[in-house]
This record gives sequence, C-alpha cells and structure tokens, in this order.
Amino acid sequence: MADAADVFSGIARRPGVRYTALVPNVAGLERAVVSEVSEIAIFASSTETFSRKNINQTIDEAMRTYADVSARALRAGLRVRAYLSTAFGCPYEGQVSERTVAASVARLLELGVFEVAVSDTIGVATPDDVTRVLDAVLADVSSDRIALHFHDTRRTALANVLTALPYGINTFDASAGGLGGCPYAPGAAGNLATEDLVDMLDGMGIVTGVSLVVTMLIVVFTGFIGRYYLSQVGQELRLQQHELKLLRDRFDTFALTAAAQATGLAASGPGGLPLDQLVGAISDLEFAIMAREAIKRTLARWLVVHIGAAIAMYGLLLVHVWSSVYFGLRWLP
Repeated sequence: MADAADVFSGIARRPGVRYTALVPNVAGLERAVVSEVSEIAIFASSTETFSRKNINQTIDEAMRTYADVSARALRAGLRVRAYLSTAFGCPYEGQVSERTVAASVARLLELGVFEVAVSDTIGVATPDDVTRVLDAVLADVSSDRIALHFHDTRRTALANVLTALPYGINTFDASAGGLGGCPYAPGAAGNLATEDLVDMLDGMGIVTGVSLVVTMLIVVFTGFIGRYYLSQVGQELRLQQHELKLLRDRFDTFALTAAAQATGLAASGPGGLPLDQLVGAISDLEFAIMAREAIKRTLARWLVVHIGAAIAMYGLLLVHVWSSVYFGLRWLP
C-alpha cells in the first residue's frame, strides 16, 4: 500500500468505475482522500492471532480504529466497505465458529459500512462451510449487505460460489489471472480468477457486465510481463502463450499485429470473439507456427536430398561424357 498514491495518480479514470483503496488507519484515510478514491475498504479479522499478525492490533483495537476511520470517511462523502478475514479458517487458529463470524459481521455493519465481504483468506472453505457460515450470518442480515471473497487454494472457489448463489449473494471478489495472496496467510493461493468466475456465470446465463474476452486479453498480458496465473481458463492459454512469445521474438511488430488481427486477438470490447473462438484462434495460430516450422524442415530435407541427387547425377554425367570421349578417341583409327 506504500505506493497506492502513485498508482492512483497514474491511472486514467473512467465513469462508472469504483476506485477503492484499503485503509488501515486515519493516516491511510487522509492519503486516500488526497488520491480522490471513490470508496475505502477496512479489513478486520475473525481471529485474534491473524489480527495481530496482519495489522498488529487486537480485534477490539482494530474495531475502535475502524469506527474512527469509517466516521471520517462517511463525513467526507466516501462509501465504506469492510472485509472480514479468516471467516472460514485461520492459518494460526484453525476452523472459525460461524457464531464468531456472524457477530463480527454485525459489528462491522454497525460502523456504517455498506457491505461486508466475508473472506476465505487461506482458501480452505468447502461448500458445506459456506452453507454453515451463511446460515448463521443471514439469520440477521440481508443478503444484499454480504459479499464473498474466496481464495482458490484447493480449487473449491467456484463450487463455493455455486453454493452461495441460492442465498441471494450476488457480489463475489475476483482477480484477473487469479493474482493475489496474503503474506500473513502461509500457503494461501491467489484469489478466485475473474475469468473462471465470469466463464461459469456466462455459461449459466447470469449477466455480469464483465467482458470475458477483454479479461482474457488482460490475462495474456500478465503472461507477457512474466506474471504466472493459475486460473482454469487461463491455463488453456499457457501453451499458446508460449508460442505467441516465440512469434513475438521472431517477427517484427507488423507481422505480429497482422497475425493477431487474422486470428481475432486484436478484437476489443463486447464485439470481440467469444472465449471458445479466442482459444481456438490461438490454437490455430500455434498450429500454423508448428506447421510452418515443419514445412521448413521438410523443405530443407527435400533440398538436401535433391541437391545431393543433382550433384550425383551431374557427376555421373561427367563420368559418362569423359568415358565416352576417352573410349571414343581410343578406338579411332
């Protein structure tokens, strides 16, 4: 968070986009106000140990800090969102009681936050855990005040989303390529990947307003700058990405642009190719590259064989001519 102000000063803002920042204290709020964020997020924990590890405060100390931060933010006209970490399991204290989670959610809502993101910080939640926690939390809170934040350590994040949908939960945190993590959550993987979530919801006929094609182009870009992504959909592009890197290295910008346009990779916005066509186009490009290399190798072998045969035939012709002349001259009277 040390360079958050630099990030906000360097981005081009678009209407309709929420620009938010994590704020741990009043000093962070002051920096957020200067950076002209549209909302802030506070982050409490369900367990004492994680709270001390993460923000060096007990839960009660953190709640007092956030009460002050939230009050100041609301007076400044900012919306406040809350995260509740380790709601499904703690790396230091193990499983967390659903009653503890429900009580913590209630305390955060009392601060005036518009939403609480109940978070599986280390990615250990199962669908049964989601049912257990939501039954407790939603007993006294409406579903429109609750979001869910899943990490995908055990590949259960999508199953957890499916479990939560019938409860009326319609806000799920995700990140392109499954990037993310927490330095105080040992072994935790990145967040639920945006492309995995959007791909599943699109297939279910649920409108998200998020372009899967544009998201996948972002994921491909993260591969170009050396960031490893773990999403299921993203891994479909890993081999193709390798071939695209080869293409980028071997050809000039014009050739790469032409290849991208020819396969639909240059498409942008909602008018772009559907994901299956995008993946197919990249696969076709990979096949074309491999076919080209195979043709080159075949032509090289063909040339070697035929040039060698031509040299041999030329040598035989010279021998024939020489022998004809030699023996012809020898038998002349």
